[in-house]
Amino acid sequence: MTGYYNKFDIAKGLLYTPQDTLKAIQNEEKYRNNVWLGRIIKLMLRGFRKWSRIAVVSGLKGLNPFTSDKDAVEHGYYDYRKTKEFSMFRNMVATELGINEAYFREDILKKYAVIQEMYRDNPKALEALELTVEGFFHDNSTNLTLEVLGNEQMKKLIEGLKEHPEYESLLKQVVLYQDKFGTAVVDAHHAMIRSFLEKDYLGRGFTAPEQKKGSVFLLPPPKQGEFVAVSTEQGLVQVEVKEKDGWKYYQLPGETEAVLHRYIGTEKNLSLPTSINGIPVQSIGSAALMDAPVNTLTIDAAYWTKERLNPAHLRTSGEQASAIHWLNLSEQQKNQLKENKNWAEEIQEKIEMQKQVKNIAELTEAAYHGNLPKELAVRIGNEYATIKAEENYYACSILDENLNIVATDSYNDMSVSISVALADVLEEAGLSGKQAELVDYEKLQKKMQLEKQKEITKESPKKINKSQEIGR
Repeated sequence: MTGYYNKFDIAKGLLYTPQDTLKAIQNEEKYRNNVWLGRIIKLMLRGFRKWSRIAVVSGLKGLNPFTSDKDAVEHGYYDYRKTKEFSMFRNMVATELGINEAYFREDILKKYAVIQEMYRDNPKALEALELTVEGFFHDNSTNLTLEVLGNEQMKKLIEGLKEHPEYESLLKQVVLYQDKFGTAVVDAHHAMIRSFLEKDYLGRGFTAPEQKKGSVFLLPPPKQGEFVAVSTEQGLVQVEVKEKDGWKYYQLPGETEAVLHRYIGTEKNLSLPTSINGIPVQSIGSAALMDAPVNTLTIDAAYWTKERLNPAHLRTSGEQASAIHWLNLSEQQKNQLKENKNWAEEIQEKIEMQKQVKNIAELTEAAYHGNLPKELAVRIGNEYATIKAEENYYACSILDENLNIVATDSYNDMSVSISVALADVLEEAGLSGKQAELVDYEKLQKKMQLEKQKEITKESPKKINKSQEIGR
């Protein structure tokens, strides 16, 4: 990945520039075959687009989408990076990439920025950098263990050396790099530095593993498939994932109930368990059924809550939405099912929409033979949609039958083609792409200008020449 030399760069990117980092991971060849990772990244990028749309709409309504006062904006506003969903997905990505949670610490990343400057002309050294259990930086290419000391810490070190003049000459050996602010990169293996770190800096709050003196204790990567990072009200926690009857599940610390994490079995007619391994089931994870080849789902009324029945939780890998059968429903719940749209119908609509919008991408690819333009326009029934590639985003508009703009949107994922971006925007807008027809973008723009002129000058429609009609 260009500019992403190691785990520190990826961790920093996921914290500060998550969209660019996710796209870079998505485009990296060695990760393309990781279907699970790809799905997580796609869900995260969709979350950013949702936030972006809410911000645009709020701004058009005269609201401030960036205020901390949520009452000042429309319902549904949030900064996606601050949501529990983002934290959960970010840590799932980190686990798939073998990145330990310690790499996300801001103090570690600030120190890394200094080492990054030190190695600015040596990217291979950056690639070889890893974090030790003490929070030091180990360079595998030179076998150096590095630590970053701030200006005040360097002053304290130099002050201490005044009492031992015989050691002052060693300072040049231990300080490997120093910036204009007095922040220094030092050799953490050197006896003098280790002594300083032990007494004044680490404070011995850390207990080193029992290994040979002078060994480097690198942080192990998170255990793949055995642990998962979960966002709670108390913060992120690592929980052990266990397996039973095709289900992966976990328990939060102090909890007596289980959460269904993923279904990896092969049952096509699946019943959601109300208990697993003798533990009551609390809820089902949002991606638990994502890879499940399920045709029918049987659900006990114990699952009857709005959160547990979110359609996203019941999405499976099947072409058709799973048929849902309920057990032990109360009369009130039965009546509610009759009044509300069935969850399975809602899922099926989404699947059908995805099939329909593919028509746009296929139509466009065929018309332009893979050499896609920077602007596209389609007609869907009496409505139109346009998309134009700007420098860092796609600008989209939805037009009514009179060519009035009724909605605008921005699509920030420039890694996808313009046709796929338009299809995705239409899906989000609830427009069916099944009957979409390509129209000439330039002629549509001219037609829009003529319609505006007619409105202003009250010009007769008869004056519009047939050559100005829209078509390809």
